[in-house]
Amino acid sequence: MHRIDHIDMRKQQAVKVIFKKRFLVTELVQTAVEGETVTINCTYSTTDSFPYLFWYQQEINGYPRYMLKKFPGSGEVDKQFEGRFDANLYTSRTSVPLTIQDVRVSDSAVYYCALKPTVTETHSTLIQKPCK
Repeated sequence: MHRIDHIDMRKQQAVKVIFKKRFLVTELVQTAVEGETVTINCTYSTTDSFPYLFWYQQEINGYPRYMLKKFPGSGEVDKQFEGRFDANLYTSRTSVPLTIQDVRVSDSAVYYCALKPTVTETHSTLIQKPCK
C-alpha cells in the first residue's frame, strides 16, 4: 500500500509517499517537491512465468481505481492516467515500480500494486429458460 500526502516544507509544495507492504508493518517514506518524478517500488513473488501486475489508486474516501497493468513485453495504462503515470515490469528482479512524473498535490492517494489473480475464486450460475 502506498499513500501520498501533501506536506508544506519551507513554503515549498511537497509530496510525501508512504509505502506499506501487505502483511508487514514497515513503511518507506519518500518526499518530493511538486513537479518532480516519484518512483514507488513494488516487489512480488510468484511461480508464474508470465505474471500480470496491476496498479490501483485510492483517493481519500474513495474506492480503488484501476490505473494500469503490466505483463512481460507489454501492458496498458488507463486513459485517465496516461501521460504522467507508468510502470515497468522487471521479471528478473520481481519488481514493478510505478513512476509518477510531474507529481502534484492532487496525486495524494493510497497506491496498491496487485499480482494476478487478484480474485482467486468466482462463482456463476447458468439458468436456462424452459423451451416453449
